[in-house]
Amino acid sequence: MLSCVYMGRASAITTSGILLLLLLVPVIGAVSAGDVNFSVDGLAISPSSPAEGDDIEVTATLTNDISSSIINVEVSLHPDSQANTAFHTETVGIAGDGFVQVTGTWSNVPFGTHSVVLVVTHNGLNNSVSKEFQVSGKTDLIASNIILTPSADLHQGDIVNLSIDVTNQGNLGAPSSHLLIQLDGAPLQELQISPLLVGISTTIQTTFNAPAAGNHQISAIANSAADGIAESDTSNNAATPAQFTVISSPDYLHHQQPNPEITVVSDLGTLNGPWTINGEILRMGGSGDSTIAVGIYLIDGEIETSVITFDLTFSDSATVQGWEQQLSLSQMPLLEPGIHTLRVRIDPSRQVPQSIQFNDELDAQFTIHPEPNVVVSPYASASSDSILSGEQVDFDVTVTNTGSITVIGDLSASFDGNSLQPLLGLGIPGGEERTFTFTVVGSSGESGSLQFSASWQANAISYDSNTNDNTAFGSVSLHSNLRLRFLQESESWTPAHTPLVVGNTYTYTIDIVSDEGTGSEVFTCLDHVEGEVLSTTSLNFTTSNGNNTVLCSFKAVNTGPFELYIIPAGSSVATWTAAWSISATGNDGPQAESSNFTAATFMFVFAGLLLIIILGAAIQLTRVNSEENERETYDYCPSCDGEIEGDEEVCPYCEFNLVEGLSQFHDCKSCNSNIPDVMEYCPYCGDVQDVSSFYERRTRKEIIQEDAEDEIQEDDDEIVQGAEDYDNAISEMGYAEDQLESDWDDHLTEAEQEIDAAIADRDQEVELTEGEAEDELVITSMRTAHEKDRVDLDDIIGDKEGRRHIQDSDVELSASDADIRADIFEITGEKGILPGQEVEVEFITDNTVVGNVLKDKKDVTDFSVGDADPLPSAKTSDIADEPASTNKRRRPKRRRKDSED
Repeated sequence: MLSCVYMGRASAITTSGILLLLLLVPVIGAVSAGDVNFSVDGLAISPSSPAEGDDIEVTATLTNDISSSIINVEVSLHPDSQANTAFHTETVGIAGDGFVQVTGTWSNVPFGTHSVVLVVTHNGLNNSVSKEFQVSGKTDLIASNIILTPSADLHQGDIVNLSIDVTNQGNLGAPSSHLLIQLDGAPLQELQISPLLVGISTTIQTTFNAPAAGNHQISAIANSAADGIAESDTSNNAATPAQFTVISSPDYLHHQQPNPEITVVSDLGTLNGPWTINGEILRMGGSGDSTIAVGIYLIDGEIETSVITFDLTFSDSATVQGWEQQLSLSQMPLLEPGIHTLRVRIDPSRQVPQSIQFNDELDAQFTIHPEPNVVVSPYASASSDSILSGEQVDFDVTVTNTGSITVIGDLSASFDGNSLQPLLGLGIPGGEERTFTFTVVGSSGESGSLQFSASWQANAISYDSNTNDNTAFGSVSLHSNLRLRFLQESESWTPAHTPLVVGNTYTYTIDIVSDEGTGSEVFTCLDHVEGEVLSTTSLNFTTSNGNNTVLCSFKAVNTGPFELYIIPAGSSVATWTAAWSISATGNDGPQAESSNFTAATFMFVFAGLLLIIILGAAIQLTRVNSEENERETYDYCPSCDGEIEGDEEVCPYCEFNLVEGLSQFHDCKSCNSNIPDVMEYCPYCGDVQDVSSFYERRTRKEIIQEDAEDEIQEDDDEIVQGAEDYDNAISEMGYAEDQLESDWDDHLTEAEQEIDAAIADRDQEVELTEGEAEDELVITSMRTAHEKDRVDLDDIIGDKEGRRHIQDSDVELSASDADIRADIFEITGEKGILPGQEVEVEFITDNTVVGNVLKDKKDVTDFSVGDADPLPSAKTSDIADEPASTNKRRRPKRRRKDSED
C-alpha cells in the first residue's frame, strides 16, 4: 500500500499548524539525507499498542527546509532491521519549505518487541532512524486427542466415556471458553472450559449414550461459543474427529422367568430395619461388556420416591447378575407404620437402549411396625406431702412401655436443683409398666416447696417415639422447725430516756432465742409510721448458738408517735413492735422527774375514775337481752341495706345468703386483726372499714304489703238459724234432733272449762317474777321416763359438805384424792390441774405496755359462742319497770353511714 501526501503553504490550517510547530521547535535526534530532514519523532505507529497478529500502520514525516522543491526522495520502511526486506518503499517529492508523509502497513505483527526502520535517500545520500514498539500476545486455543471409552462393542444406549484435550498455545492467558462436541456433525454437548494460562492444557471428560447401531463420528471445536476471545490463529480450533461403531441392543429383564421374585428380609425383633432386598437381572442378546443402572423406588399411591440407584455390569460369560441392597429408615423418611411397596426398575433413566422395556419393573413389599413409646407418668408421687429439713422422702416414678418389644433406657432425676444418682440400663417389657423409687433428703436452708423431676432417656439401640412425655414432676413442702421467741426483758434502747427527743439517734436492741430447731431468719427493722425500712439483719441459729440479738438504729426526726416493727421474713416468730412518743425537748434534772411523776400519778387517778364511769355507762347501755343485742348488730342486709328481723337466713329484699354473708371475716388493714366483714369499725384499732367492698351490691326489691282483711266482728248473741228441713236431714242420718242437741251442749261445756283453765294458767305465768319463772321447772312425762333410771352426779361423789377441796386450808389431798379428781374430770369432761402435775406458765403479752407485740389473730378473733355459755340476763328491777307490752320487739337503731346521713 502506497500513500503520498504533498502539502504547500496553501495546505489545511491544521496540518500547517502542526508543521509550523515542528519547524519552530528544535527536533532532538533529527537526521537528514540530502535536503530532506526526518527524525524518530516523525514516525507514528497505529495502533499505538498493537496485539499479536494485528496489522499496524507506520507513518513517516519528511520535511524540506529549503525554499525550492525537491524530487526523487526514496523512502523505505523495514521490519526490525534495515537488512530485512522493506514492507513499504516509495519515491516522493517535497515542496519548498514543505513536508510529506509516507505511510506503510506491517501485516500480522508477531508477539514481542519490534522496531520499524525508516531509510531515506536523496541526492545520493541516505540516512535512517528506527522506532521500537511492543506487541502484546493473543490466545490460541486448540482441541485435540479425542478418546472414546469403550471404543468397541458398543450397543445402542450404552454409556460412552469421552475425553478431549484443550490447549492454549498462544502468548496470552485465555478466559473461560466453551468446547463444542458434535456427533455425526450435529451438536451433542457444549461444555464450559475454565480459564487457561499460556501453554496450559486441560482434559474435558463427559459421557453420552451410544446412538443407534452403525458407524459414527465424534468431533470437537474449541472456543465455539464466540465468547469474545481474540485468537492469534482460529484455523486450528477443531480436533481430529474420532470414529466408532455401535452394534444392535440387548434386552435386560428380571430373573428367573417366567415368575421373577424380589425378596425383602430384616433382622428379627427390629421395628424399622435395616431391610435387605435382593434379586437377579438377566441380559439377553448383545455381546461384550455392558453396564446398566437399577433403581429402587418407594411407592405411595401415584407418588414414586427414589430410594437408591446402583449399577450392574454384564459380560459374555456373566449374562445373569445377582444383586443385594440394604435399606434403612433414614433412606425412607416420614413412613407411617404399615405395609409399604418397593419397585425395582431396570434403567430408570432410559439411557440404555433395549429391545424390550415393558419387563423392566418388579414390586416387593415390606412392613414397618409401630415404634414403642415410653410414657412417664407426669406426676411423681411423694411418700409425704411435707418434711422437715434432714428428713427423707421417697418419690415414685411410673414408666410405661406402650410398644410390643422391650425398651431399654436410663432414668435420671433431680431434687431441689441437685442431680441424683441415675438409674441406668432399665428394661421394660412391651405393654408393661414399672415403678422406680428415688429417696432424697430435704436439706434446704429455707422452708418452701422443693421440686423433683425425673426424665427417661432411651438407649441408643432402643426406641421411644415421643420424647415429650418422658418427664415426671413432683414436689414436697419443706417446713422449718425453727421456732424463735423475743425476750421482752432483754429489750433496751440508748439513750435510755422517754419520751424520745427530736434530733437524737437511738439504738434499740432485743435478744431473740431459738426454742426449737435450727436455721436462719432475716429480720427487717421498719419505721411503721413513715413506712421506712431502717435496716435488714440475717441471723443464724444453730444448736450451739441459739441466741442472737437484733439491733435497730433510728433517728427521731418528727414529734409525735414512733412505732418500730421488727419483721421476720419467715414464720419462725411473730412481728415484734415497740412504740414511743417523740417530743421536741427532753426532761432534765430531778425537779423535772418529780414533776413528771406527780403529773403521771394524777393522770393515772383521773384515768381510773374515767374508766369506772365509762364502765358503768356501758353496763347500763347494754342491758338488753341477747336477741336484742344480735338485732342491733345485724339489722340491715349488708348487700342491699334492706331492714331484716335478725333471724332470716335469706334477705327478703335481694335473696342474699345472710348465713354466709354474716360469717365472713377479713384482716384489718391497719392492725391486721381478723374481724367480721359487717363491722364498720375495727374493735382493736378503731379504723374505719369499707363494708361495701366485701359484699356484692344488689338492688333492693320493695315488698308490697298486702292489706290486712278487716276482722269480722261476731255477735255472740246472734241466733243462727239452720235449714228449714234440718230435722228431716238429721233423721235420715240416724240421729234424733233432741239427742244431738244435748250432745253439743255437753261438748261445748267441756271446751269452755278447758279454755278457762288455760286462761287462768296464763294469768298466773304473767304474775310470776323473773326469778320465779327461772326457778319454775316443768317436768314432762318424757323427761320423767328418761330420768327414772339415771344416777345423779351428787349420788356418786356425795354432798358438798362431805367433799374435800384443794383450796381448803385444813385439807391436804393425797394421791387417792388426785385419782378421784381425775375420775371426776373424766365424767364431767372438765379440764383441770391435778396435784403433783407439772405446769408450764408462760407470760402473756400486754398490749398496753410499750414494746409488746399484738396477740395472734386466732387468739383475738374468735367470735363463736358456745351452747353452754350463759346469756346475759337483765336485772329484775329493769324487768319490773318495763310495761306489759315489753314482749314486743323493740326496733333497733342502726348507725347510718356518712353517705346516708
